Amino acid sequence: MNLDEKCAIGDFLILGEQGNGAFSRVKSAIHKTVNYMVAIKCVSKTVDEDSLSHYNSELNIVSSLQHPYLLTSFTAFEDEDYYYHVTELADNGCLFNYLQNRISLTENEARFMFHQILSAVEYLHTQKKIVHRDLKLENILLDKDKRIRIIDFGFSRFFEDNELMDEMVGSPAYVAPEIALGNKYDSSVDVWSMGVILYALTTGKLPFNGSSIEMQLKRVVMVNPFFPPQLSEHLIDLLKQMLQKDPSNRIKITEIRNHPWIKSFENKDDQIIELFNNAINTDDVEIRSIIENDIVTDGADKELIYKIIHMSKVRNEIHQIIMKTATPVVGHKSPIKLAKPHRTESSNKENKIENRDENRNDNRNENRNENSIPTASPIKTPRKRIFKSSPKFTKLFNRY
Repeated sequence: MNLDEKCAIGDFLILGEQGNGAFSRVKSAIHKTVNYMVAIKCVSKTVDEDSLSHYNSELNIVSSLQHPYLLTSFTAFEDEDYYYHVTELADNGCLFNYLQNRISLTENEARFMFHQILSAVEYLHTQKKIVHRDLKLENILLDKDKRIRIIDFGFSRFFEDNELMDEMVGSPAYVAPEIALGNKYDSSVDVWSMGVILYALTTGKLPFNGSSIEMQLKRVVMVNPFFPPQLSEHLIDLLKQMLQKDPSNRIKITEIRNHPWIKSFENKDDQIIELFNNAINTDDVEIRSIIENDIVTDGADKELIYKIIHMSKVRNEIHQIIMKTATPVVGHKSPIKLAKPHRTESSNKENKIENRDENRNDNRNENRNENSIPTASPIKTPRKRIFKSSPKFTKLFNRY
């Protein structure tokens, strides 16, 4: 089957490209019976065993999730050529592009976004025992209400309490120091990545940027971020606690919501989560009656139709809550310039963008400012080894 053309796949009509990676493509599609837009991840059956394992692991995790700020999985199926995974479509771009295309965020709007991220990651860690391991701006999509959906669970895994992991995965600008050093680590690596995201939301820059993978990783390990004076005292304190290089001193995911910078924020997330859970866990008799009596399914999967209509109804109810308490978007004067980071085992398309990089080494008390640093493409093995984890990272980058 040629996925470059508009074609029918099961109950869906393929419409366009959403993104692609080394072993998968994501297509926008519409359900032919109910005219509902979805995203379909397509994985060729010619991929190697590692890539297939990568896909199956992500499918297993995403199918188990139930949270308003995570993509809902509808179904998975296959044909002679591809494996397909159908999920919700969040078609308002990713958080990276959102920051690129507008002026910088106020702390209130950053808090509005970050509280949603916190809610989703806290759910993953405490209720599902899942560590994401690749949280970054590009892996956070937005819907029409500027509500987030965390995606890309290819590096994610289930974990046990007190379990330590050692896989070298993540995106260099966002990985915790313990990963960069090749040490064992726990789920607190997600807290570090969230700290990097929050720093970017409130400053318009990545705290640990560089012109190469090794430079990024070296700064993650050795350099303390510079905190612009316009940031509030509470925000700086939270960032410092999240970006603790020693994981034993890093703030816990369950402690973040009680930090003054977060606690002072009035939001509707708890109400949205309660509505979402109550609706998802309740069988909607009205919808089932409509499907049986008023919809000509022409052999389409009725349970799939139910899931789609049900989720559409839930999202509409959430939209009504949001519209009653809409948060105004207010910005500062300076535009955001973020460098798109390198990634291990990336499924994202690389391109070049301008950036401003400003780090401060506390020992030397100096600022760095580098302009026009392009994303390295292709990524090559460094000529000089800066520290021990670099060869492992380079090997992973070159595979994907």
